[in-house]
Amino acid sequence: MNIKDVIARYKQRQKRRMHERMMSTSDPKEAFRLAIIIYKRFFQRENEDGGPGSGNHNHAGVPGQVGGSAPSGLKGKVTSFKRKNGKMYITSDTEVKDEDEVVTLKVGSTITKIVDFAGPGKKNPVRKEAKLIKRYGGTVGKWKHTRGEATVYNKDGSTSKAELHWFECKGVGRVELRVKRRF
Repeated sequence: MNIKDVIARYKQRQKRRMHERMMSTSDPKEAFRLAIIIYKRFFQRENEDGGPGSGNHNHAGVPGQVGGSAPSGLKGKVTSFKRKNGKMYITSDTEVKDEDEVVTLKVGSTITKIVDFAGPGKKNPVRKEAKLIKRYGGTVGKWKHTRGEATVYNKDGSTSKAELHWFECKGVGRVELRVKRRF
């Protein structure tokens, strides 16, 4: 028996033990945490080339992720603006996705009427939490889905009020900022 066979058998034994541990727990959060560990250790490929458009062929792609290039460079961006008393102060120009176009939050503007409507302490959980953890990090049960209102600048220079949605997690920041609707 060669070394590759020994390593493969060891990994199979580890995977079986982790799966048994996951199936025997009665706590759904613990089962979910173990499922993520199993996926990362045994099924996620670290150095696989995702092919054209994956970020592995002469362009940046999404930092920390093999495959799945970010459309127009927006999807993988993390922001860490100061949030205080239901307001968030924009400290640098930030591009925000709005259906087919990109609008801008200008430095010095504020996002007001901020509400966390899903996540810890709320009635609804964050549905995309597993994807957010995989892409950006953070821990189970810590991600929040949040909304607020701000003035956005269009490409032609005009402005409009918009309701913005994003996800945030302490230690990670705010991600996937987008315009939900304009008014």
